[in-house]
Amino acid sequence: MSAEFHTDQINSWDKFTATLRDLSDEWMFRGQSENWPLQTSLERNLKSWDIDLSRAPSIEDQLVRDFRRQYRDRGKDHSLAKSDTLYCLALMQHHGAPTRLLDFSYSPYVAAKFAIGQGLKHGVVWCIKRKWCAEKAHAIVGDTLRERENDKPRDNSSFEAIYLRSPKKFVYPENPFHLSERLIIQQGIFLCPGDISVSFEQNLTALDGCYEKKNIVKLCLNLTKETARTFASQLRRMNIDAAALFPGLDGFSRSLAERVFHYEDLTN
Repeated sequence: MSAEFHTDQINSWDKFTATLRDLSDEWMFRGQSENWPLQTSLERNLKSWDIDLSRAPSIEDQLVRDFRRQYRDRGKDHSLAKSDTLYCLALMQHHGAPTRLLDFSYSPYVAAKFAIGQGLKHGVVWCIKRKWCAEKAHAIVGDTLRERENDKPRDNSSFEAIYLRSPKKFVYPENPFHLSERLIIQQGIFLCPGDISVSFEQNLTALDGCYEKKNIVKLCLNLTKETARTFASQLRRMNIDAAALFPGLDGFSRSLAERVFHYEDLTN
C-alpha cells in the first residue's frame, strides 16, 4: 500500500535540504531505517505473533491495564498515567511497550537522524502535512475531534469517546497536554489512528487526498558511504545526535557508536 504514496529519491544532503524548502512548517516528519510501511508498534507486535488485528482493541485495553497496575513511579507520571489514557500510551511508547501511537517530529532533521541511524544508507523520511491531516480527520469524526486542539477539551473523556468507544478510520495528530522531556527535545508529535482493528495505513488512506504530493511525501534515501557521512556530520553540527535526543548515559553511549567514522579519520 505504501508504494502508492508520492515518493522522491534523495541522494545528497543538498537535495534533502532543497526538498525541505518546498515544505512549509505545517508538516510532520518520521524517519525509518528501512522502506517499511507505516505501522504502529502494536500492529507490528500483533503481526509477529500471528494475532489478527481485530483483537487489537481488547489487547490494548489489557496492555494499558497491566501498565497502570505495575507502574511503580509515585510522582506526577504515575498520577497522569492513571487518569489520562493518552499520557499513559505516550509513556508506554517511550519505554518500549507496544501502542497505537506512531512517533513523528516537527523537525525534518530529527526524522533524518532516525532514518540514517548509525550509518544506514537507505532509510526513509515520511512527510505528512499536519493541517491537511487534521482537517480530513475533522470531516470524518466531527467537532469533538476539532475541540481537542484546545487545552480544556483535550481530556481523557474526549479521548476515550473518540478512540475507544466508537472508533472510525482516520489518523490525527495528538499529544498529551503534559509533555515528556523526550517529546520536548525531539519536537515530537504522535499520529494516532482511530480504529486499531485495521492497519495504520488503512486509517491513513481513509483521509481524502492521501496520495497527493501536496499532502504526503515519502523521501527515500539512496546514499553512498560519503553522503551518509555528510548527513551525520551536518546533523551533528545541528546538535542532533543520540546524546541530545536521548538525555543520559544511554544516549551518550549511543552517540559514540554514531561517531565511529569520525574516530577512524582521527587515526589516519
